[in-house]
This record gives sequence, C-alpha cells and structure tokens, in this order.
Amino acid sequence: MIFKGNPLTFRLLIAAVSILAFSTLAFAQYTTGTVQGTVLDPSGAVVKGAKITLRNVETNQAHTFSTGEDGVYLFAAVSPGRYELTAEAQGFAKVITSLATTSNATITQNIKLTVAAAGTTVKVEALAAAEFNTSDPQLDTTRVSSEVDGLPIEGRTVTSLIALEPGVQPMYTAGRGSLVKVAGAQTGLFTANGGRPESGNIEIDFIDANDWEFGGIAVGAEPAPDFVEEFKVIASNASAEYGIKSGGEALFVTKSGTNAWHGDAYNFLQNNDFNARDYFDTTGAATRIDQNNYGFSSGGALRKDKTFLFGGWEQLKSIGGGFTTQALVPSAGAIATVTDPEIASLLKTYVPTATGPGPNGNPNVGTVSQQFSAPIKNYQFLLRGDQHFSDRHALSLRYLQTTGTEILNFPAFNTLSGFDSNLHNESRNANITDTFSLTPATINQFRLGYDRSIALLPPENGLESPRFTIAGLVGFGALPYFPQGRIFNIYQFNDVASHIAGKHLLKVGFDGRKINDNSVNATNARGSYVFDSLTDFLAGQLTSWSQAFGPTTHGFRTNLFSFFAQDDYKLRSNLTINFGVRWEYQGALGEAHNQISVLDPSLTSAIGSAGTGALGAFRVGNPVVNANPANFSPRVGFNWNPRNSNLVVRGGYGIYRDSFTFSALADARTNPPLDYSFALSGNASFQGSNNFDNLVQGTAPIITSAQKQLGSFGILKNFGSLDTVNRSLKNPYTQPLLSKTAFSVN
Repeated sequence: MIFKGNPLTFRLLIAAVSILAFSTLAFAQYTTGTVQGTVLDPSGAVVKGAKITLRNVETNQAHTFSTGEDGVYLFAAVSPGRYELTAEAQGFAKVITSLATTSNATITQNIKLTVAAAGTTVKVEALAAAEFNTSDPQLDTTRVSSEVDGLPIEGRTVTSLIALEPGVQPMYTAGRGSLVKVAGAQTGLFTANGGRPESGNIEIDFIDANDWEFGGIAVGAEPAPDFVEEFKVIASNASAEYGIKSGGEALFVTKSGTNAWHGDAYNFLQNNDFNARDYFDTTGAATRIDQNNYGFSSGGALRKDKTFLFGGWEQLKSIGGGFTTQALVPSAGAIATVTDPEIASLLKTYVPTATGPGPNGNPNVGTVSQQFSAPIKNYQFLLRGDQHFSDRHALSLRYLQTTGTEILNFPAFNTLSGFDSNLHNESRNANITDTFSLTPATINQFRLGYDRSIALLPPENGLESPRFTIAGLVGFGALPYFPQGRIFNIYQFNDVASHIAGKHLLKVGFDGRKINDNSVNATNARGSYVFDSLTDFLAGQLTSWSQAFGPTTHGFRTNLFSFFAQDDYKLRSNLTINFGVRWEYQGALGEAHNQISVLDPSLTSAIGSAGTGALGAFRVGNPVVNANPANFSPRVGFNWNPRNSNLVVRGGYGIYRDSFTFSALADARTNPPLDYSFALSGNASFQGSNNFDNLVQGTAPIITSAQKQLGSFGILKNFGSLDTVNRSLKNPYTQPLLSKTAFSVN
C-alpha cells in the first residue's frame, strides 16, 4: 500500500475500515431494490397494524412488515425477481399484488383495502419496476433478462444495449473494451450526459469490472446474455450509494437458481450458406466467415426453498473475416545483387519470393499474394450458488471466467502476413455476498470480491524482431507497438445495509479496493529501421533508425476507500426527498518498484550536464501522485408524482468525483533517467561503427552507450518531448444540476 501522511491518520483509517467491514450496522442497497407503499382503507385513511408479506415466487423466501401509525410499509434489500405482496388487516379482504423488482430501484405500490367477508381475496397485477419510476430522482434504464435474452443484440454483447438508453452514447467497440489508447473517443465504454468516456463505472454484482488504465470495461469481463438477470444503466442523479466514477454506472446482475429447474441450449451459426454477399462484390459469392456461438445455461433448486444453483457455458469460434493483398517485394534479380550478409539473412527469414511482376515494368520489384485471416476462439462460464439458511440469512457465491485468443490485423501497416498481433484475454471475477436481517427493519449485506483481467497483445506468433520499412515497398518484422497490455488484480470488500425508521429509509455503506495494474509497453524496444528506397535497402544503407531503452513492465498501484450516508424521506405519499453525502479516499498513485520518473517543477537540482532550469528536475520514485484523503460529495434529489398520476417530476444535484486511472502513469513511463529513446537520421549518420550491421547485432556504439546511460543523465542536454504529472493532482469532479419530467401512457 502506498500511503503518505501522518501515521496516526493512517492507523485511524485502518481502524475505521476494520470496524465498518465487520460491523452489522453499515448500511445500503446496490444490487437489490426496495418495495414501499401506504395501506389505505376505502375512504383513503391509512390503516395501522396491517400485516404485509413480500414473497419471492421463484424461491419462496418471505418477509413481513407491520404498518405503523402512518400506514407505511417498506422492504429494503429486495433481490431482483417476481414477487407476491400480500396485505391483511382485520375487517378487510386480503389483497395479493403481483409485481417485479430490479436492482437499485424503488417500487411504490400503495394498497387500497376493501371491506369484505372473511376469506375474500383480491388479486392485483402491478407494473414492473422499470416501467415507471415514482420514487427516486435517478435517470436510469433497466433491461431485464427477457429483454437481454430476446432482443437482437449486436455481437451478443449486452453492452451494445447502451445505444438504446437516453442520455448515453456508446464508445469504441461494444463489449470489447479499449485495446489500444489512440484517442479519447477510443477509450472507455460509454459517455453519459456528455461526460468523459473514461468516467463510466462498470460492475458485476457490485464487484469492480473496470479497466483502470484506459477506462471502460475490462477486456473479457462482460457476461454472456444468458447469464444476465438484468442490465442497468444509471445516466444521472445517482444517489450517494454510487461513486468511484463521475460519468454514469453500468451494472450487471447475474442470474441465480429458483425452485423450478430451467435451462436452454443454443447455437448461433453463420457461414457461407447463410451469408449474403457484400453489396460491391462482383463474384456472386459471400465473403467467407464461419462462426459458431454456442452454449447452454441451467438453474434450479438442489434443496427446495434452501439451496439454489445456476451455471452456464458459452464458446465462440470464428474462422474467416480475412482479406487478400498483393505485396510489393524485391524480385529474384534484385535479391541476387545483395552482398550484405544481414540484408541477405533478413530477406531469407521474412520476405517471401516474388511470384509475379511488379508495377510499371520495374525489374527489381515483384509481387506476391498474401492471405490474412482473423480467427477468434474464446469461452466463458459462470457458476453461482445461493444458500438460504432462513428467512433472515442468505449466502451467495459466484464465479465468472473468460478466456479468449484472436489475431488482430493492421492492413494499414502490413501487406505481408505474419507481422500483426495476437490478443490474449482472460477475466476472473468472483463474489461472495452474505445477507442478514438483524430485524425486520434492518438488513445488512457484506461482500468480498476479486477481479483479475488480462489483456496482452504480443507480436503475432511471438515474433521478436525489429521493424524494417522500405519506402514504396513493404514493411516487415514485428510491429514496433507490441508487446503491450496490462494485468489487473482488484481486491474489494464492502459492507452495506438499510434501516427503516418510519418514513425514512436510512442507508450507510463502506467500500475498499486495492487496485494493481501490471502494465506492459515495449513500443520500439527492438528498434525501427527505415530505408528510403529498394536500392538503399539492398545496399544496407539506412535513412533513419530509432530505438527505446529501459524497463518495459511497470507495476502501478493505488487504493480506494469510500463511505456514504443516505436518507430517502417519504415526505408525502407522492413526494420523496433524497439526502446523502459521500466521502472518498483516493490513495496515492505509485509504481511497485519505484521505477518511474516525472518532471517536477518544484525541484531545483541539476539535470546532469543540462544543469538547472525553470522546469525543475526529474523526480524518481513514489508517490507519483499524492493521496487525496478529503473528497466529500453531497447529493440531494426529489421525486414528485402529482396526485399519484401518470406524471412524475424528478431532479437532483450532486458532486460526482472521478478516481484516478493509471493513464497518466502509463504516459510518463518513458521519461529519463530510467527510459530513453535514441535516434539517428541521414545517410552520413550510419558510416563507421554505427552502421546497419552493428545496429542490428546490438553492438553499435550508440546502443551500448544508451544501455550504460540508463539510470543517469550522461552528457545529454536535450531530452525531447516528455509526459509528466502533477504530484499534487486533485481528483476531477462534475456538479450536474438536472431535472426531468416523465409521463406514462398505459
């Protein structure tokens, strides 16, 4: 853990963490919902002492509540599913209402009793929670399992549904995560209400599934549609329960077993027999792509009303989706003139023999046809078990695993095959949730979570070579941008609960996360060689050379702690006021082995032979960015449903803060004195000992001196362009003030 500050403050923080983690008085909602309402008699007066029972029709778990002087009932921490709400009072007919709940949603179901003889029952069908929100200020959309399973989802990625949500715009490739950070529009998963794409928060059963370097969802972490009970997107006005990021929430809730066994099996097949030809195709045949996306899922009760299991497995295999190129290569006659042994070796190793004539009758240039393919193979499985020890105590365990491989082609760089990149991704996401009802009015949830995400892009087939470019012909050798990637390990725990006090639903919660990012970036670590013409290449005469030196793997580290308090006050039957405050402790950003350097303007020491200057000096080691221990965020909101009609007005204000990603550290990884990039240009630079052969063999003086200089400044006075970060950087935040009016048409 990286911590800077008063040791007493640190001990007090740890003590607070320990107390909150194991106390039964820490409160909240997250992956569960709330059912509330008022019991009325035929005249509209409230009914005191009515017995209200909420029963899950799929697992038979039931909870009861007795209304007080205000006739209000409230059930907190209600798991998503289908329920029967039963109201009983002496002298009135029993009323049974069928309804459905979703996570982080409050259903307001007022119950009007009728005078009737004993034994009379009245049944009511209520609206689903997602249809009309009359209880909280959030602008959100929930897709339940029937929508996730039934809608035609592009690529069978649940996150593609983000495109349908109001106020939300998807970014980059849905479901894939950001592979390479090229520009802001290519990072993150979505933008909510104009926020930054990196500011969206992704969770699976409230366990972290974020990419903490590029933003968005971690590569490979998204659950298959058949494993998802619901998918919720919160675009704005989130309560104090939610934080870590400022730009909206995308929440997955996985399925669990029920008393009835259910299952399905499927195979989505795509091949030449079913595919249509491309619009501009002139052959009359469809472009070849053979793809099978198949799997199964099943769930049910191992012991009725007690032990429930759910599991599933899905695999994707795809062959095809490739293309053909005609590469320009040296002709056999041109190769016969080569006298440089290194050039001859490169041609033999990497460049195929020309099979056709080149353009414009040039005898030194030929062509060769190259086939590119983009095979994909990945699988995912989910296992979940739920144990209901009693109506007061339940335990859930869930494990999700994904493994995948594919080839990423870069036709803008390669006309010869074999020089692109592989992608290997893995995801492991585990969750243990313990739910305990201390009293009918107080429910506690404690979670332990672990997320491991791997996204590695090595050169295709593990090729380790420099990159060679012949102007006007081909480039060959491994692309200089690889290998790169990251391995995240996130350890998370939180304790949350809810307490009902009259018209108040009180919530308090604590969350702690340790985030490790083992990041790899070997851009140009093997060198790039450029030749101005085929003639120069055949003679071994370089035009330019560049190479990076220094460590290519870094261990970025930080910790996050947060605490919130929330009060949802039902001021009237049709007006709810929400008050909350959130505190977040942003841990310091650092590198596990102190192997990182930034330019610090506050330093006055000399930079080697360059001396001192107005821009300060380089600082090596931790912390790169200091901790921010006092990030407070107030929240307030309301939901008004005039005359309990089909009209609702909701709004809110809050401060929403972004936790730091490791993007700034990843950008600053190439700074001196730990990392250097050296370059030579112009034919005259490659005369003598720094010639092509010595550079390729690694014995050129510029290479040996660069390797010796690592860790010091040598005699350099010009360090080129640099990326640095402010040591006292504060967490960014937004302050949205939003209101919305909605009208429901039955």
